[in-house]
Amino acid sequence: MKQSRFTDEQIIGFLKQADAGMSVKELCRSGGFSQPTFYKWRSRFGGMEPSGAANLRYTCRVRILKRFPIYAQLLMHEILSGMKIFLLTMLIAVSAHAADPVPELKYDPNSPVALAYKEKQQNYEREGQSLATFELYKELVRLDAAKKSRIALAKPEELWSAIFSHTDDDSRAGVYVTVLKKRGEAYDPRASFYYAIREWDICLKLQQQPGDGYKKMTQECWEGVMTSFKRASDAQIASASFNIARIYENGFGVSSSKFVAAEWYVKSTEQYNKQNDRDNALTALESALNLVPDHPAALRLRKVMLR
Repeated sequence: MKQSRFTDEQIIGFLKQADAGMSVKELCRSGGFSQPTFYKWRSRFGGMEPSGAANLRYTCRVRILKRFPIYAQLLMHEILSGMKIFLLTMLIAVSAHAADPVPELKYDPNSPVALAYKEKQQNYEREGQSLATFELYKELVRLDAAKKSRIALAKPEELWSAIFSHTDDDSRAGVYVTVLKKRGEAYDPRASFYYAIREWDICLKLQQQPGDGYKKMTQECWEGVMTSFKRASDAQIASASFNIARIYENGFGVSSSKFVAAEWYVKSTEQYNKQNDRDNALTALESALNLVPDHPAALRLRKVMLR
């Protein structure tokens, strides 16, 4: 499937030029596309305003999920809970082809393919559980980087294959994320911290997408990040408290509050001090005072630290 080099908004702009009186032949010549392409665009976007393109893209993403029940069912069972970046990339990539036919797929959990997939997932889970928390996180970073590199280095004619292909390493990453999350929920606050760090980028990607459905997904994503960071903060992990402050400062999934953010920056300052990490403590303290210059606790800390 060839991807258009024009955005939906640009295409709508071409159509409006034709509606304003510009000949189709001249428009195609100046724009560098064929007349059949123009009429295909007109059948799809005719009469639409640029703002409607975003709604069309969102409708398409919802439609794709509905038309691919295998992904919906796997997500429901959290088998693909660690594949959010992959799925998000896939949905965004196909959004430019809302009018293209999508084949119906059926998911049979007892089919040989599904059973083999389940067995492979169980093997990956055992691998993940055998790794120490930091080693597990480092392996996830490596797997994520390999996926991004595979897409970035793909030739134009190979881009779709790079985006849609799902390798064994992608499956391994998905399972490792689940292992990391469960480990954090069970007993390891450091695992909660690393899980939240990884989810942060996913939340930012979701936040950029239009539509009410994505708003709900974004909210749930930030709530998960906040819960994980708070679990780590309770275990005196200063960087977790610092990141909670950033969430409140920027209003990521919460109402933006300078005072609440300053409170968390102060807490992270105290935790950094206990770890004898003066540089990060000063950075956190400065962040608190930048938001609330007369914050009492921050002023007391500055007085003590600058003696």
